[in-house]
Amino acid sequence: MNMQSIFFLGIGGIGMSALARFLKIQPIKIAGYDKTCTALTQELEKENIPVYYEDIPELIADFDCVVYTPAIPKTLKLFQTALHSKKLLLKRSQLLGEISKNYDTLAVAGTHGKTTTSGMLTHLLKSSGLDCSAFVGGITKNYHSNFILGKSNTLVVEADEYDRSFLTLFPQNAIITSVDPDHLDIYQTSEGFIEGFYQFASQVQDKIFLDENLKEFAKNIKKSFHFYGITKNTPYNIVLKESYGLKNYFDYHSPFGEIKDLVLHFPGEHNLKNICAAISLAMLKGASIDGIKKGVSTFQGIQRRFDIILDTKEMVYIDDYAHHPVEISTLLNSVKKLLPNYPIIAIFQPHLYSRTKDFANQFAESLSIANIVIMLPIYPARENPIPGITSQMIYEQIQCKHKYLISMEEIVDKLPQFITKPSVILTIGAGDIDKIVEPLKNKLISIQ
Repeated sequence: MNMQSIFFLGIGGIGMSALARFLKIQPIKIAGYDKTCTALTQELEKENIPVYYEDIPELIADFDCVVYTPAIPKTLKLFQTALHSKKLLLKRSQLLGEISKNYDTLAVAGTHGKTTTSGMLTHLLKSSGLDCSAFVGGITKNYHSNFILGKSNTLVVEADEYDRSFLTLFPQNAIITSVDPDHLDIYQTSEGFIEGFYQFASQVQDKIFLDENLKEFAKNIKKSFHFYGITKNTPYNIVLKESYGLKNYFDYHSPFGEIKDLVLHFPGEHNLKNICAAISLAMLKGASIDGIKKGVSTFQGIQRRFDIILDTKEMVYIDDYAHHPVEISTLLNSVKKLLPNYPIIAIFQPHLYSRTKDFANQFAESLSIANIVIMLPIYPARENPIPGITSQMIYEQIQCKHKYLISMEEIVDKLPQFITKPSVILTIGAGDIDKIVEPLKNKLISIQ
């Protein structure tokens, strides 16, 4: 695919911005459009990638190719102009698929955990001197970016199941962390969603690492696979020795051998599984024991994945991207185990009308783990409203005693009235709830 210039529609998206950063260094002429100015689009502009915020069709006149994310409305003038022109029009996933063909690609898929695991895998490889490149679905704190440039032919990619995007990938190896149905607006049924993962697995060229809970799923996989997890009868496993504060101390066991006395600065069984998967694939690709030890202990995490914003004796504030019921219950149970004496105040912004409609009961059940739940309005993202689908659907079924419906505009000022000391405050969701993180942090500091 020979392209000299590319215009991105939705360039502020986490996946789109990573591709723009990659192509900028090729060098290829790059520019893009997004609806709103964000911290990410501002970073792109600082990197000399022009970003426009007005829907003006003339912007694409001098570009060979237009790449779009499924999140943009198809009524966008820029999209319609590209659609009816002779320009090459590609989905983000198609461009990623084309790029990945030139690399030894390692893909991380799964309903949950794929961003953290792909970030871990990247850092472990680099810590072992295996200088990979990576497209990660979040901002890595070690590298301050969602795109990491390396000098080797190895590429780590987050394989996104939305819109069947991961089916453009034919990776050498893969990790599948979980297959909990989601995106039923795309897949229609739970069976259809799982079938999408079977198709992805069939496209992997060599070995696949599967979470130990996927034994039933694995029965229909024709490729070579190995299980990883936290139980000793799993071939690739972690043995937890101690959890203290935010740290997990553990040993790693596998056919590659044993690595003792590892320390990960992130709590929870889910993170132990994530690091187990990352270590296993890194070792398969030639990572050293010393590199693994260094990488595990120095991994700093991903923004908005169990992101500790404030940590004092009286208040802990954690921001997290969780937007599926299983992710939320995992998050809340981890916090409860980590801080058993701290009441949990969960501030949740549902993401998408369709997901709210499909999983309202499950969301309510997960959120009921918290002591106080504050519901925000639904973030629509790419969707138009669905009649009768609101945050109220979840709110009415939440079982905890203290629950509230509050607007985004009110939450910062109203939050102090819900806080007793000590408390742990969580902002949860995949929408624009991140806009209130800094104001909430400042408010919490002011009331300590």
